[in-house]
Amino acid sequence: MRNLQLGGMLGRYLEARRVEKNIESGGSPKGLGLDPKDYRLRNVAEMSEVGREVKGKVDRPAAHSLRDANFWFYTVFGNRSGSFEGMDMERYREIGAMPGKEAAEILPHFEAETFKCTQDPETIEFGNSLPERQRRDLFMLHNRVLSPRATEQK
Repeated sequence: MRNLQLGGMLGRYLEARRVEKNIESGGSPKGLGLDPKDYRLRNVAEMSEVGREVKGKVDRPAAHSLRDANFWFYTVFGNRSGSFEGMDMERYREIGAMPGKEAAEILPHFEAETFKCTQDPETIEFGNSLPERQRRDLFMLHNRVLSPRATEQK
């Protein structure tokens, strides 16, 4: 809770929504000119693009849940939700393109490696704030309830 950043929350929400809409309209994460330190906002763009790429092909893609998690972490915490410098974005995108059930088996290990490789205390604290099993359960709940089925995406 100490990382909660109330000031500017509405602006961050609108910025994340603008990024999401831009990607949905055919934009590219690289073309948005995002600050490299806005890790969560960058992840919103990347997972929005992955979701667009797998639309109608993958049932309940992980990208939607990952996009939404990053969207809300950025909105609520801004850049106080950790550093993901050096994160393997190619692998993250591969995980996002998987069906949620499949991604849920891989994601905790990917997250643990990401948290382990950082030297940023806030990222380490965030990584340790919720046990792996609870993170997986929350991810699966979101994925089952809010992620579109391939037949709904067409």
